[in-house]
Amino acid sequence: MLLLNERILASVKALKKMPDNKLLMYADRANQSANAFGLLLIQGGGISREEIGKIIGDIYDLSYIALDSNIISHRLVRKFPPELCYKHNFIPIYKLDNCITVASCDPFNEALARTLSMFSEQSFSVIFSFSDEIRSHLAAKFKDRMDTRFHAGFASIPKLSDKRVLSEFDLKKTLGLYLS
Repeated sequence: MLLLNERILASVKALKKMPDNKLLMYADRANQSANAFGLLLIQGGGISREEIGKIIGDIYDLSYIALDSNIISHRLVRKFPPELCYKHNFIPIYKLDNCITVASCDPFNEALARTLSMFSEQSFSVIFSFSDEIRSHLAAKFKDRMDTRFHAGFASIPKLSDKRVLSEFDLKKTLGLYLS
Protein backbone atom coordinates (compact mmCIF):
# COMPACT_ATOMS: atom_id res chain seq x y z
CA MET A 1 0.00 0.00 0.00
CA LEU A 2 1.34 3.43 -0.91
CA LEU A 3 1.93 5.92 1.86
CA LEU A 4 -0.34 8.95 1.88
CA ASN A 5 2.16 11.46 0.48
CA GLU A 6 3.24 9.00 -2.22
CA ARG A 7 -0.37 8.86 -3.40
CA ILE A 8 -0.61 12.65 -3.35
CA LEU A 9 2.75 12.89 -5.11
CA ALA A 10 1.60 10.57 -7.89
CA SER A 11 -1.58 12.62 -8.41
CA VAL A 12 0.30 15.93 -8.44
CA LYS A 13 2.97 14.55 -10.81
CA ALA A 14 0.18 13.68 -13.25
CA LEU A 15 -0.79 17.38 -13.38
CA LYS A 16 2.75 18.23 -14.63
CA LYS A 17 2.71 21.63 -12.93
CA MET A 18 5.90 21.27 -10.87
CA PRO A 19 9.31 19.73 -11.44
CA ASP A 20 9.71 16.27 -9.93
CA ASN A 21 12.68 17.28 -7.76
CA LYS A 22 10.64 20.07 -6.16
CA LEU A 23 7.73 17.70 -5.52
CA LEU A 24 10.03 15.13 -3.92
CA MET A 25 11.61 17.79 -1.70
CA TYR A 26 8.16 18.93 -0.48
CA ALA A 27 7.01 15.33 0.10
CA ASP A 28 10.13 14.65 2.17
CA ARG A 29 9.73 17.85 4.24
CA ALA A 30 6.04 17.11 4.94
CA ASN A 31 6.91 13.90 6.83
CA GLN A 32 3.72 12.02 5.83
CA SER A 33 1.38 14.89 6.74
CA ALA A 34 -1.06 15.43 3.88
CA ASN A 35 -1.91 18.85 5.29
CA ALA A 36 1.76 19.91 5.46
CA PHE A 37 2.46 18.52 1.98
CA GLY A 38 -0.54 20.37 0.55
CA LEU A 39 0.47 23.65 2.19
CA LEU A 40 4.05 23.30 0.91
CA LEU A 41 2.75 22.69 -2.61
CA ILE A 42 0.49 25.75 -2.41
CA GLN A 43 3.29 27.94 -1.07
CA GLY A 44 5.67 26.62 -3.73
CA GLY A 45 3.33 27.82 -6.44
CA GLY A 46 2.13 26.07 -9.51
CA ILE A 47 -0.80 24.31 -7.88
CA SER A 48 -3.90 25.93 -6.45
CA ARG A 49 -5.38 25.36 -3.02
CA GLU A 50 -8.52 23.93 -4.64
CA GLU A 51 -6.56 21.51 -6.85
CA ILE A 52 -4.47 20.04 -4.04
CA GLY A 53 -7.42 20.11 -1.62
CA LYS A 54 -9.49 18.07 -4.04
CA ILE A 55 -6.62 15.60 -4.56
CA ILE A 56 -6.17 15.11 -0.81
CA GLY A 57 -9.93 14.90 -0.28
CA ASP A 58 -10.21 12.24 -2.99
CA ILE A 59 -7.37 10.22 -1.44
CA TYR A 60 -9.04 10.47 1.97
CA ASP A 61 -12.36 9.60 0.29
CA LEU A 62 -13.81 12.76 1.84
CA SER A 63 -15.01 16.08 0.57
CA TYR A 64 -12.61 19.00 0.53
CA ILE A 65 -13.92 22.42 1.36
CA ALA A 66 -12.21 25.78 1.00
CA LEU A 67 -13.54 27.47 4.10
CA ASP A 68 -15.62 30.54 3.46
CA SER A 69 -17.04 32.45 6.40
CA ASN A 70 -20.45 32.39 4.71
CA ILE A 71 -20.77 28.63 5.18
CA ILE A 72 -19.61 28.51 8.80
CA SER A 73 -22.36 28.76 11.38
CA HIS A 74 -21.11 31.29 13.95
CA ARG A 75 -23.75 30.09 16.41
CA LEU A 76 -22.58 26.49 16.10
CA VAL A 77 -18.88 27.39 16.43
CA ARG A 78 -19.60 29.19 19.69
CA LYS A 79 -20.97 25.96 21.20
CA PHE A 80 -17.48 24.45 21.19
CA PRO A 81 -14.67 25.38 23.60
CA PRO A 82 -12.00 27.37 21.73
CA GLU A 83 -9.14 25.38 23.24
CA LEU A 84 -10.73 22.14 22.07
CA CYS A 85 -11.00 23.42 18.50
CA TYR A 86 -7.42 24.68 18.52
CA LYS A 87 -6.02 21.55 20.15
CA HIS A 88 -7.60 19.19 17.62
CA ASN A 89 -7.44 21.69 14.73
CA PHE A 90 -11.08 21.52 13.64
CA ILE A 91 -13.94 23.94 13.16
CA PRO A 92 -17.64 23.08 13.21
CA ILE A 93 -19.23 24.27 9.99
CA TYR A 94 -22.93 23.51 10.04
CA LYS A 95 -25.57 21.29 11.57
CA LEU A 96 -28.14 19.44 9.49
CA ASP A 97 -30.77 17.50 11.41
CA ASN A 98 -28.79 15.72 14.16
CA CYS A 99 -25.41 15.73 12.37
CA ILE A 100 -22.69 18.33 12.86
CA THR A 101 -20.19 18.70 10.02
CA VAL A 102 -16.69 19.72 11.05
CA ALA A 103 -13.66 20.60 8.92
CA SER A 104 -10.35 19.10 9.99
CA CYS A 105 -6.86 18.96 8.49
CA ASP A 106 -6.48 15.50 10.04
CA PRO A 107 -9.88 13.87 9.55
CA PHE A 108 -8.83 10.44 10.84
CA ASN A 109 -7.32 11.70 14.08
CA GLU A 110 -8.47 9.28 16.80
CA ALA A 111 -8.30 11.91 19.55
CA LEU A 112 -10.62 14.15 17.54
CA ALA A 113 -13.04 11.26 16.99
CA ARG A 114 -13.05 10.41 20.71
CA THR A 115 -13.58 14.05 21.66
CA LEU A 116 -16.43 14.52 19.20
CA SER A 117 -18.06 11.29 20.39
CA MET A 118 -18.45 12.93 23.82
CA PHE A 119 -21.34 14.83 22.27
CA SER A 120 -23.56 11.81 22.89
CA GLU A 121 -26.73 12.95 21.15
CA GLN A 122 -24.91 14.35 18.14
CA SER A 123 -23.44 12.54 15.18
CA PHE A 124 -20.53 14.04 13.29
CA SER A 125 -19.36 14.18 9.73
CA VAL A 126 -15.78 15.22 8.98
CA ILE A 127 -14.50 16.88 5.83
CA PHE A 128 -10.98 17.93 4.89
CA SER A 129 -9.70 21.50 4.98
CA PHE A 130 -6.22 22.98 5.41
CA SER A 131 -4.98 23.93 8.87
CA ASP A 132 -4.20 27.55 7.96
CA GLU A 133 -7.81 28.12 6.90
CA ILE A 134 -9.17 26.43 10.01
CA ARG A 135 -6.95 28.45 12.35
CA SER A 136 -7.76 31.69 10.55
CA HIS A 137 -11.49 31.14 10.92
CA LEU A 138 -11.14 29.99 14.53
CA ALA A 139 -9.25 33.18 15.35
CA ALA A 140 -11.97 35.28 13.75
CA LYS A 141 -14.87 33.39 15.34
CA PHE A 142 -13.37 33.17 18.84
CA LYS A 143 -11.69 36.57 19.02
CA ASP A 144 -14.09 38.01 21.56
CA ARG A 145 -14.33 34.79 23.59
CA MET A 146 -10.59 34.34 23.80
CA ASP A 147 -10.27 37.90 25.06
CA THR A 148 -13.06 37.78 27.63
CA ARG A 149 -13.22 34.21 28.89
CA PHE A 150 -9.63 33.07 28.83
CA HIS A 151 -7.71 36.29 29.37
CA ALA A 152 -10.09 37.38 32.11
CA GLY A 153 -9.67 34.03 33.85
CA PHE A 154 -13.03 32.38 33.17
CA ALA A 155 -12.54 29.81 35.93
CA SER A 156 -15.45 27.43 35.38
CA ILE A 157 -14.01 25.97 32.18
CA PRO A 158 -11.00 23.70 32.71
CA LYS A 159 -8.20 24.44 30.29
CA LEU A 160 -7.19 21.69 27.94
CA SER A 161 -3.45 21.29 27.74
CA ASP A 162 -0.90 18.65 26.97
CA LYS A 163 0.07 18.61 30.66
CA ARG A 164 -3.38 17.64 31.93
CA VAL A 165 -5.55 14.91 30.49
CA LEU A 166 -9.22 15.47 31.22
CA SER A 167 -11.28 12.53 32.31
CA GLU A 168 -14.33 11.63 30.25
CA PHE A 169 -16.48 13.18 32.99
CA ASP A 170 -14.51 16.46 32.92
CA LEU A 171 -14.68 16.57 29.15
CA LYS A 172 -18.45 15.97 29.07
CA LYS A 173 -18.91 18.61 31.77
CA THR A 174 -16.79 21.11 29.82
CA LEU A 175 -18.54 20.41 26.53
CA GLY A 176 -21.94 20.45 28.24
CA LEU A 177 -21.36 24.06 29.26
CA TYR A 178 -21.21 24.97 25.60
CA LEU A 179 -23.99 22.78 24.26
CA SER A 180 -26.63 23.70 26.79
